[in-house]
Amino acid sequence: MDHVLAIDQGTSATKCVLVDQGGRIVARASAPVGERYPQPGWVEQDAEEIWISVRSAVAQCLAPQSRRIAAVGLSTQRESALVWRADDAQALTPLLSWQDQRTVELRDTLAANAALGPEEVEEIRARLARLDRASAHGAWTVDVLRVIAARPATRAADLAAGFGRETQPFKLDVRKLKNLGLTISLEVGYRLSPRGEAYLAAIDASG
Repeated sequence: MDHVLAIDQGTSATKCVLVDQGGRIVARASAPVGERYPQPGWVEQDAEEIWISVRSAVAQCLAPQSRRIAAVGLSTQRESALVWRADDAQALTPLLSWQDQRTVELRDTLAANAALGPEEVEEIRARLARLDRASAHGAWTVDVLRVIAARPATRAADLAAGFGRETQPFKLDVRKLKNLGLTISLEVGYRLSPRGEAYLAAIDASG
């Protein structure tokens, strides 16, 4: 019988679930992952430890008998980052956790910059296009920017409802815009950064 293996590689553990053709969970497994805090605001993980945890959780889930796997689904931390060597996949740096704050000052400086030249506008346009192409619900980036511009300090739940979306995935998408320096989080809701305002003005001017 074919099975589907789901792998959730999270911050504190890798979890696996094995599901049969009838949708029944036939096995579960989990392997822990540690974190390091070398400085205040810095959060690192070991890439090799994460890989070992994935292999361990998968092996536990498939034991004690061999099962045929028809498909594998993978969920990851997404915003975590590291540098590795292309020829042998050897990690060259620690993995910077999505919780790591060492680039916040750089992001905030970027957000405050409203002096966008043509090359910067095109770079932002290309990065937003990549986000749009990767989305399961179609192009969304510019529409969300325009709604935030029109409705600053509006609850995320209300903005999400206007797009017919659930709140948490919507908030994750807005965080992607924030990471590009285009939005700023408020105590309630969001507003465009000077960079975000300049980008909308530039694409409106270009038609």
